[in-house]
Parts: sequence; structure tokens; C-alpha cells
Amino acid sequence: IITRGLVDAGATGIEVAGANNGTALARALITNDSTSLILATGDGIQVGSNGTYGTIINSGGIGSLNMAGVNTPVGDDGIEVVGANEGRIENRYGAAILATGDGIVVGQSNSGTIANGGTIIANANGILVGAGNSATGQVLNSGSGVITATTGDGIHVIGVNAGEVSNQSGTITATAGDGIEVTGDNTRTISTTNGGRITAEQNGILVGASNSGTITAYGGSRTTAATGDGIHISGDNTADGTVSLYNGAMVTATAGDGIEIGGSNAGTISLYVGGSVTGATSGLTIGGSNTE
Repeated sequence: IITRGLVDAGATGIEVAGANNGTALARALITNDSTSLILATGDGIQVGSNGTYGTIINSGGIGSLNMAGVNTPVGDDGIEVVGANEGRIENRYGAAILATGDGIVVGQSNSGTIANGGTIIANANGILVGAGNSATGQVLNSGSGVITATTGDGIHVIGVNAGEVSNQSGTITATAGDGIEVTGDNTRTISTTNGGRITAEQNGILVGASNSGTITAYGGSRTTAATGDGIHISGDNTADGTVSLYNGAMVTATAGDGIEIGGSNAGTISLYVGGSVTGATSGLTIGGSNTE
């Protein structure tokens, strides 16, 4: 499915009620071309699920950006996968998604790749994963990727992150929420790298339970939290858990702690090679005991 013109829909711009999936030799592809614009009162693109051999690419506009000085979002989500994503969903460089709901949403688990290299402006969350990010799952804001979330989070993962959630030289702005939030445990990787910027009203990076993976900021990245903490782990930082700032990374909390561990610390928390943390209250707070 390729669009190279105007799609103006009273409901959903492009809808596949079932699975978007092909074979290793013939992938199923939905592309909104660079010359195309989707306007819709519902979702821009919606599929029931996106399989291992399924790809959804936006190279054009889903909702209109700065047309005669006016932004016009689609009425619901920009791209919605109702079920699981095992394939690839990509908003490419130069493309834009403007959504009244979420920019990109996967309703169930993600074991594929969700990548933003363009612009996402969403009233709710920039990218939402509804039921965990698995070991093969990647949620990436990379290159010149820009995510702006008005009422939600820049990137929001419900459940456990067992894969990779990364702001790789992109920009995330959450005007009311968190820059990156994982509501459950982090058992793998959350990072902001290579000059990436996170600016959040609440927490820069939030893990809602424990951390037994890595949370890293490096390469001159900047994370700023207005009312919450720069990096916040609600539970324990376990023996396998690592929180590190290095190579010129800066984490700043203008009202809270630079780094806060709500529970105990048995893992590694480190600043080195020019990493820095600034907190209005504490630079580092551990709510329980420290055994490392």
C-alpha cells in the first residue's frame, strides 16, 4: 500500500483490520510517501497487528504541519497498531506526525522496532507501547528526531522494558509529563546519547519499579526535569543495575533530585569522564539502604 497524494478521510486514513504481514521474500509494506498527506478525523494509519515481515513507513505528513501557519492534527493517533508489533514502524527524516492522541501507539507488546527520525507532535504521548518492550524490542528517537508530547510522555512503555529504549541524538520535550517513562521494571537498556536532549515537566527518565539493567546518559546529552527528578527509579537498583553518566552528559533537576532511587541500591551508580548531575534538593538520593 503506497500513497502519493492526498488522503482526506472522515474516519481512518488507512485501515487494515487484520495483520500487516508478509514473508521473508515479500514483506507487507504500508508507505505514506514524501509527496503524500493524510488527513483524518480518526487515526492516520491503523492496523490490527504488525507482523515480523510487516513494515509501516511515514515519509510524508500524517496531519498537516504549518500549512498556511496552521497545524492540523489527525483526530486520534498518528499510527496505531491495535495489537502487537513484531516488525518495523518508522517516521522518517523530514516526515511529520501530528496527532490529537498518541503519535505512534502499539496497543500490546513490542518485539520489533519503532523508530522516529522525523517530527512527532502529539497531544498525548509521542510514542506509546501498551504491554511491554521485549528483549528484541527497540524504541528509538534518533538523528534529527523530534518528539513533543503535550499532556503525556515523550516515550511511554507500560510494563517491563527488556529491550532498548533510546534517545539517540534526538530531542524529546514533554510539557506536562516525563521524557521517557517505563512503568514497570527496566531489565535492559534506557539511554540518552550523542547530544540528545530531554526536557520534561516531571521526570527526565522514570522507571516505575526496579532497575536491573542499564540507564545511561553520555556523549554530551542533556536531560532537564522541571518539577521531578532527572532520573527516577521508584524501586530498587539491584545488584545487576547500573546508572551512569559520562562523556559530558548532564542531568539537571530544577526542583527535585538529580538522581533518585526510591528503594535500596545494590548496584552501580557512577559519574565519570565529565558526567555531571545537578539537583535542587539532592544530587543523589537513595530512599533505602546502600550495599554497594
